[in-house]
Amino acid sequence: MNEEIYRFLRSEPDGVDSVILAQQFLKFKSPDPALARTAMAAILKSDPRFMVAPDGRWRVCAPAAQGTVLTALPWVAIHVLTPPHDPRTVLHCAIWEVNPQPVPLLSGWMRDSGTLPPPPKSMLFSSTTQALQPVSLAQPRARAAPPRVRRSD
Repeated sequence: MNEEIYRFLRSEPDGVDSVILAQQFLKFKSPDPALARTAMAAILKSDPRFMVAPDGRWRVCAPAAQGTVLTALPWVAIHVLTPPHDPRTVLHCAIWEVNPQPVPLLSGWMRDSGTLPPPPKSMLFSSTTQALQPVSLAQPRARAAPPRVRRSD
């Protein structure tokens, strides 16, 4: 029966209501809409080829597209800087491509770094952070030479 319903729904791109399916395939005569929905769901819910849309109409699912192999996708790291006393306030955001070598893609201040109070400012511009430079989020940075990274294998 599922094959017959599948062929029928493929010819109906706008979908078909459960009542019509129940009348045509289950031979119900004037079924209650709730009964028709329940009966069709019981028959079709385990078959991944079928879906019921929010409007209540049954449709054939589009075949899954061939995806990209995960290893072929670029890996990025996102660094978000927040003050220790308010972790919901983002001060700075940076995005780095990770493989094959780290490359900065985007870096920007969410707040003007000149308006930061002294304690966060001194922490941000210390030698451990290598003096971060404000960069506009509106203009992505050009790819710079990747920094040298020491790997421990």
